[in-house]
Amino acid sequence: MQSGNQRVKTDRFAGLKRIINFQQWGIIFILILLIIVLGISSPVFLSERNIRNILQQISTLGILSMGMTILMISGGIDLSVGSSISVVAVIVGKLLKAGTPVGFTIVVGLLVGSFIGLINGLLASHTRAHPFILTLGTMTLLQGVAIIITEGYPITDLGKKFEYIGGAVIWKIPFIVILFFAVMLICFFILKYTRLGRKAYAIGGNEYTTYLAGIKVNCLR
Repeated sequence: MQSGNQRVKTDRFAGLKRIINFQQWGIIFILILLIIVLGISSPVFLSERNIRNILQQISTLGILSMGMTILMISGGIDLSVGSSISVVAVIVGKLLKAGTPVGFTIVVGLLVGSFIGLINGLLASHTRAHPFILTLGTMTLLQGVAIIITEGYPITDLGKKFEYIGGAVIWKIPFIVILFFAVMLICFFILKYTRLGRKAYAIGGNEYTTYLAGIKVNCLR
């Protein structure tokens, strides 16, 4: 009788494990199925040129999503990412048009983006405003800043050295795609093997429990 109960419990756990595995890998299966269907319906879909084009288009969004992944795992959210990129882009564009060296300009762009993220982080952690509402406000503010800097005019002809980042091809692979996979590997390493990654999972799981465990967390909300 006891062995029968153990068998029933084992079957229940097996079903639970299957559900968990589907939640973890279900999106991968759906993606593979979608690729198969589109590959059959269109002979051009799986061509080398189309695959390279798709990867190049999603790489910028993919790089942005790596930072957002860590943020959302920790229970936060930032709606102002797109507007932050707009501000960084127009500042970088203005500097390049003024003749500033490409390397220095890229560093300035990274510092500006990091500063905007720092301000959002400090406001979210030291006020009672929810990050969703807070970053919704900074999103609108940053959109206005970008328009003020450009005065509503597009910035073009940034130079071949700078355009190399988005348009260069190495071994038939766009450079931006290589950069995306490099950032993805760095993000994976941070989440899996560093203290920062473990803290992100802990805070996202339960902020107050993480505070009681001795990790510095501002539990104002």
